[in-house]
Amino acid sequence: MNKSVFSLICISLGLSVFCLLGGYCAELRAEESVAPASEAQYALSAGFKNMFEEHNPQAAVKEFEKVISLEPGNSQAYFGLGSVYFVQGDTAKAEKYFNKAILADFENASAYEGLGNCYFRSGDYKKAREYYEKAIVMDKERPWAYFHLGKFYSSTGNKEGALEQARILAGLDKDLEGKLREQIAADNP
Repeated sequence: MNKSVFSLICISLGLSVFCLLGGYCAELRAEESVAPASEAQYALSAGFKNMFEEHNPQAAVKEFEKVISLEPGNSQAYFGLGSVYFVQGDTAKAEKYFNKAILADFENASAYEGLGNCYFRSGDYKKAREYYEKAIVMDKERPWAYFHLGKFYSSTGNKEGALEQARILAGLDKDLEGKLREQIAADNP
């Protein structure tokens, strides 16, 4: 795998997690207007904020661990820990926490996608594809999963598979579709 593909995958996972954070924070703000958020919800929000807005992964880890101490089955906190470790390059720890996220919530599409990125990074392309596809099964409207699966196909020489993902993205996210088509053109001159 060339360095540009690897870098783009790392960046896209970060962006994917950031998008998840935006959605989660919006949900949290909506809930706050109806009922007070729990200590765990505040810590979860703080964990994602520390990671993406403050760029403080150590503080993010502390907040996610606090959530887990308060709510041991909180799938999003495990996903947050997996994301921190993935961005830091610790694929083994990232896998561990993405798997814990899935154990806590079998339908956590973000965690399946995170595992796909871990396997892609480690060169286990069969598992990468499997987990990207599982993310899509869990959430058919998840543009980042189609994007990552398309990048996987493109980087492994399956141009038609990549183009199919781009066609699906056309109905979900035009920006990601464009980025995927650029990657396909770069990988398949």
